[in-house]
Amino acid sequence: MSKRLWKKTLTQIKLSDRRTVFVRQLSGGQRKRVSIGVELLADPKLFFLDEPTSGLDPGLDKKMMQLLHDLAKEGRTVILVTHATANIKLCDRIAFLGLGGNLCYFGSPEDAPRFFKINKSKFE
Repeated sequence: MSKRLWKKTLTQIKLSDRRTVFVRQLSGGQRKRVSIGVELLADPKLFFLDEPTSGLDPGLDKKMMQLLHDLAKEGRTVILVTHATANIKLCDRIAFLGLGGNLCYFGSPEDAPRFFKINKSKFE
C-alpha cells in the first residue's frame, strides 16, 4: 500500500490528526470511520452499510452521514440501512420499506413528507 493512498484515506475519513493512535484508543465514531477507511483502501465504487451511525451521539451521527455524503460526491455509490432519520437530507434518494420488505416510498428526502402526508417539521 502506498503512503500516498494511506494519507488520502486518513484525510477522507478526517482522522489525519489521530494517525499515530491505536484503534482501541479511538472513540466509537472514530472507530466507525476507521472501518470505512479500511474499505476505502481498496478504492471501492460501491458501499453497503448497515446502521453506520448506530450508537453515535447526534453530533457524530451527522459527521458520519456527512462523510458518506462526501464519498458519494466523489462518485461512489453509498447504500445504507438506518433507523436514524435526523440527517436524511444528506441522502440523494431514500427508500422506505414496510411490512414484508415491501417498498413504500422511493424518492428524494424533500418529497417524502408530502408523500406520507406529514408535517415537514416532524420529518426533520
